[in-house]
Amino acid sequence: MAGTKFQYDESGTTFYYFVLAFLTMILAPCTYFFWPRANESSKKISKNLNDNSRSKQFAKCHCEPCVLKEHYMQLEEPSKNVWKRLTKFGLILTWIGLIAFAYKVSEIQPDYVTFDPFEILGIDPQSSSNEIKKAYRRLSLIYHPDKETGDEKKFMKITKAYAALTDEQARKNWEEYGNPDGPGAMSFGIALPSWIVEKENSVFVLLVYVLMLMIVLPVCVRIWWSNSSKYGDFKVLIETSQLYFYFINKSPHMMLRRVVMIICASYEFEKSHNSEIQEHPSDNVEIPKLIKQIPYLAINNRERPLYFEYSLKARILLYAHLLRIPLLSATLEQDKKYILTKIPCLIQEFVQCSSQLTFLYLAQRVSRCPSLETIENAMKISAMTVQALWSNKSSILQLPHITEDMLRYFMNRRRNIRNMQQLASLADDDRRQMLSRLTEDQYLDVINVLGQMPLLDVDVRSEVIDDEDTATITAGALVTVFVKLTRKPLSSLLNDHRSSTEAYDQDHQMIGEVSNSLIESKIEAKEDNQQKPDTLLNKKSQHKPWDKSKQNKGGKKKSKPKKKILNQQQLRNKQNQSQIKNLNLKKNEENSDSEEEESALMDRSVNNRTEFDSHWWIYITDKKKMSLKTIPYFMTNLIDTEEIELKFIAPQEPGTYQYMVNVRCDSYVDMDYFKNLKLDVKEAPKEIVSHPQWDISEEEDGALSYDDSAASDSDLVVSDEDDEDRVEDSSKRYSDRKAKRTNVNDEDSEGHQEYEIEEDDDDDYCDDDENN
Repeated sequence: MAGTKFQYDESGTTFYYFVLAFLTMILAPCTYFFWPRANESSKKISKNLNDNSRSKQFAKCHCEPCVLKEHYMQLEEPSKNVWKRLTKFGLILTWIGLIAFAYKVSEIQPDYVTFDPFEILGIDPQSSSNEIKKAYRRLSLIYHPDKETGDEKKFMKITKAYAALTDEQARKNWEEYGNPDGPGAMSFGIALPSWIVEKENSVFVLLVYVLMLMIVLPVCVRIWWSNSSKYGDFKVLIETSQLYFYFINKSPHMMLRRVVMIICASYEFEKSHNSEIQEHPSDNVEIPKLIKQIPYLAINNRERPLYFEYSLKARILLYAHLLRIPLLSATLEQDKKYILTKIPCLIQEFVQCSSQLTFLYLAQRVSRCPSLETIENAMKISAMTVQALWSNKSSILQLPHITEDMLRYFMNRRRNIRNMQQLASLADDDRRQMLSRLTEDQYLDVINVLGQMPLLDVDVRSEVIDDEDTATITAGALVTVFVKLTRKPLSSLLNDHRSSTEAYDQDHQMIGEVSNSLIESKIEAKEDNQQKPDTLLNKKSQHKPWDKSKQNKGGKKKSKPKKKILNQQQLRNKQNQSQIKNLNLKKNEENSDSEEEESALMDRSVNNRTEFDSHWWIYITDKKKMSLKTIPYFMTNLIDTEEIELKFIAPQEPGTYQYMVNVRCDSYVDMDYFKNLKLDVKEAPKEIVSHPQWDISEEEDGALSYDDSAASDSDLVVSDEDDEDRVEDSSKRYSDRKAKRTNVNDEDSEGHQEYEIEEDDDDDYCDDDENN
């Protein structure tokens, strides 16, 4: 029997194949996961642009906050683009190196060559023995060692090939084992260089193994586990979730300010739990100044950790954002921006914790149930944060150029406009007359932002899946509610007489002029503020480049309130003026129209510096009990039409029940939709106790006897020869039951019908045994 032989790679050929396979296995998934690609929502928006011709009517908003916001995002865009380009360049370069390495490996000649005697002699495999001899003689004259052109190694191969083709045993060995000498030792190559097992390198190799397997790998696993174990859903700290559970269970009914206090007490804002938090010495001077401007902070609350410094700072900055109070410090503005990025995920976690406690209460696991108002207040904070708007303010303030002193034109004797849908439903003449204080450019900004807001069509239907009658809802049944949302822009309600082409051309002509004028005015305002910083707050109104209003004859300046708002916005954006001054004010004319339209369709917030997509909470509530019936579903992929399923258990008592399907927006204030859901619960069918199909009548008794006799003749019945004791026991049992039956009164015969049937069966069985 042939032996086996293991050998390491001396030349490195097999090791190259191993490295090539390993790099391909690593690089392929890395390319799939890390290759920069467009967002799915952006793809859908771009697709909708081709189908929606009216989208050209609404271009970018040119109001001052939106222009500043756009330039601020452009400051961050280069860093994102650079990272994407570096990622693409690195992946492409790695693939090029891998392909070059594969080509290099393919050019390497293998050490092991298959022994082919016909190839060595240079003849055809179908050659005769004479042709083989002629070829051998011809090559021997050339490569014999005694000749001048001799080659000893080549001659040995020729001799071996000739012997393999002429000697029967050698040819048989070659055909079976590939070697004329017969089976040899089996050789296995290991794709590792031979220096790994050399004696002088053993200590070094051992140290590398110990370092990788016992130090590096456990440390990496420890770091990964320590980071991942801190966070739960929505990338929120586990300790923050526990804090929410504690306070929600402690005070199930929370007002809006209470929810704000608890969210701002999250450990994401505490330095020991989050290394991204930065503490500035200037906070001790600037934070007390902000406290005086905020009326309802509840700083005297002594609940831990609601009165800790990090909690107070986060709460003050969030209130300053909601009340649109300008921040004079760049450090506070940076801290506020970080807090605003964390608020959405914290609100989602708060809603989830409240929902879990609600269903734990229904399962009698906890003693207190969070109120529906607590959950909905948390949802309201999300839209308030995005729009920088407090709860007692009008939702119309989400529009650009609209100030509080203009709200009296929306609610008077002639009209009562309280939300965006009512404003969009107005006739264009009435809407323009109501906003007569705005210039044409400002009015166009209002129409653009208003037309981009979402308008939903909510369709609700209920069924009982996996039931014969899906439309009938019985007590205790699992009800499935299908909620279909169809989204379209609020521009569908606008009664605008402008043609889409004229409006689109007019918008594009305004982009460069408005943007440049606003930026120039911001730079000039910054220079004036640097010259007179002490008189910034008390500076009298002066004529601004963008102010086109004139003084009335009565001496009343029409634009006085507007100038006051602009000064506040200058203070709020003071830290960005140095960045804006360095921006290139020229418009890039090479941008495609599709990119501009896509940006126009993105959801916008005038007072928030981030682009966002509207998300929606969908849940069902009990109108009578004011409680949750389903866990809120957070929809993040609504572009055109989406449908979801919400399931809950129907009431145990029959009757008519009223429920409410709630659809709440996390990005726009007062953009919530409600749909009534009426369930007519029927009584559940009674459980079947008796089974009539099992009852046997007297007429079928004879048929059963015949069937039993036929069954006794089957091969499946045990014969009496094998089991005579069974016949004797059956006969005895039959006689005993026969004696009992004679003592039964005739009047009770009907009541013992089933008992008599059993006796008849026994009789038939015993009679059959006796006959056998």
